[in-house]
Amino acid sequence: VHRAAPFTIGTNPDLASGVGTACGSILGLDATSETFERLAASVDEVDPRPIREEVAWADARIQKACEKYLRRFDPPGVAIAAQSAYATYAADLLDRYLGADITCIAARNDTGEGSTATHTTDFAALRDMITAAEPDLIVGSSYERSIVPDAAFVGLTSPLRDRVLLSSRTIVGVEGALQMMDEVLNACTNRNRRAGSGFADCL
Repeated sequence: VHRAAPFTIGTNPDLASGVGTACGSILGLDATSETFERLAASVDEVDPRPIREEVAWADARIQKACEKYLRRFDPPGVAIAAQSAYATYAADLLDRYLGADITCIAARNDTGEGSTATHTTDFAALRDMITAAEPDLIVGSSYERSIVPDAAFVGLTSPLRDRVLLSSRTIVGVEGALQMMDEVLNACTNRNRRAGSGFADCL
């Protein structure tokens, strides 16, 4: 903490420190691989091969679970609300593995040029966006969950008022991607069961 390292790996691109040479972030599987490749190009002692192998292993596991889900259920329509980087991360995962219909993305911070997210912190505007989208799944906070309480829900950002959280949740890296898709598949499966889909053993 007294001497900054020459290279920086981030966990949230929205909160870049500006310290050292930025090598990327570990928010997402692709980002994790690319970041360690960049780090290996700058530091001789870094071997990115174990990271590549772990990312490939996680990718295969997620694909298998999602293919099993999609044999029984349609891809969900999804509304996402969070910081821009987290929202984009969730949208990328859901589009890639579930072919999800991302009906709206609301970012709490400035999204920059080329972003598909809408920057808003106005709850009334957010309510209108999500209500119009009629999502099957909401990824965000308890605020967004309250708008469509019958939708499946995955908590991505605070506040999360329906649970006790004493530990830090894994969002970044390989385990973060696995945990995100765990929560998405379980939430969507449980919603489909409540809706009387008739599939008792989806996953």
